Amino acid sequence: MNFQNEGKMKKSIIRFLLLTFALVFVLGACGSASDVDGTGDDTSGSPDTAEILEYGDTDVDMTTTPVLRLRINGKYYVTKDLTAYLGQDYTWISFPVDIKTLTDDFNEFAIHSNTYSYGNLTNQSLDVFFTYSDAVYDSFLSTNLMSTWDPLTDRYADIILELYDGEKWVEFPENCDYRMDDNTVTGIFVNSSGIFNICRTIKIPDVSRYSAARVSVLMHVGDDLMKQPEPEPIDEGDGYSELDGTEPVLLVKLNGGPAKRVRLNDYLGEEAVWIPVEMDASYLREGTNRITLDSNVDNTENFSDTSVDLYFSPSRTCTDSECSTDRRLSWNKYDDHRYANIYIEVHNSQTDEWEKYPEEKEIYRTNREHCVIGQFSAFEWMEYYCERRAFVLQDASGFDGIRAYIQVHVGENLMIVGSPGESN
Repeated sequence: MNFQNEGKMKKSIIRFLLLTFALVFVLGACGSASDVDGTGDDTSGSPDTAEILEYGDTDVDMTTTPVLRLRINGKYYVTKDLTAYLGQDYTWISFPVDIKTLTDDFNEFAIHSNTYSYGNLTNQSLDVFFTYSDAVYDSFLSTNLMSTWDPLTDRYADIILELYDGEKWVEFPENCDYRMDDNTVTGIFVNSSGIFNICRTIKIPDVSRYSAARVSVLMHVGDDLMKQPEPEPIDEGDGYSELDGTEPVLLVKLNGGPAKRVRLNDYLGEEAVWIPVEMDASYLREGTNRITLDSNVDNTENFSDTSVDLYFSPSRTCTDSECSTDRRLSWNKYDDHRYANIYIEVHNSQTDEWEKYPEEKEIYRTNREHCVIGQFSAFEWMEYYCERRAFVLQDASGFDGIRAYIQVHVGENLMIVGSPGESN
């Protein structure tokens, strides 16, 4: 996600103090940074909340139809069918807003969606745009279903409120620019299994002067937003081998099946060596197939004589490689456009030929990126890295054999830390 660029979020001490005072006013109207909608407060001037108001395109089937939902002041909901917006790169999506849902002073406008996003600004993503600013602190990000909110300190969401005074539409906040300086998805972000919601608070001095309202959001709308990720197979564990506690091994798994162990002593001191691994073809499946790597190596340095490292190659389009830092409990896709130097060959029982995947010709480089596999103990704290790459088979029924090819650096003085997957 673009919000993971911490360099943009770092501020000086003076600016931090100014920001603190500014947030006092904004958050005073919203409740707190962790409760942006202020539903726990008895806010003066709030509309009657005895009955939640929900309107807009409420008759659509949200299991199949992409929608954007606007939550007003934590209590009212407007639903917008996105079908007519599919494939539009930069478009304002507008919601009619019941004027009775608004209140004097600050109003909160939060958006979320039922869509699935793969990457940023792709044909399979729904993105909100932001404008950088050092003067406005009214926008927030939630990654936990809007339970808590984090203030955005260097940008505001491109969300506007327009009120009709009987003659013309008046825009709030006033005198704001709306650019596409940055963006983030809203809804489900498949790459990190996260859910992202955006909010902006907008002050209205006197609602009684207006008779109608609408809210608009500047967005990128992909053309394929309802593709759910394939469910991953159940991991059957790594099994046990006497090798785990006696010598360094590379563990290779196919779709959660038992781990195949490769004795790394056979490759000590090898640079950029391709290791072939025969796998159990019964674990192949239609759709996404994943090769997963782990090890029992204690990597005391990066890319050294005590490490085993997987190579990566640059790519502008490939997003099929992932990393886990919690011992394979969760996975994050590499968002810097690179793929692991792994490919597979499957044996076609009809033609008696081995077919390579990915099918297109790939260039595997060894001078760009690499990452250790297994425990990394170069610092006072321990880190742990597992890697995997996905391969899509439209039909797996005709294959009776599979082998993976993995390009790694193998140090000549490898040490082990015990059985892979166990705490040390």
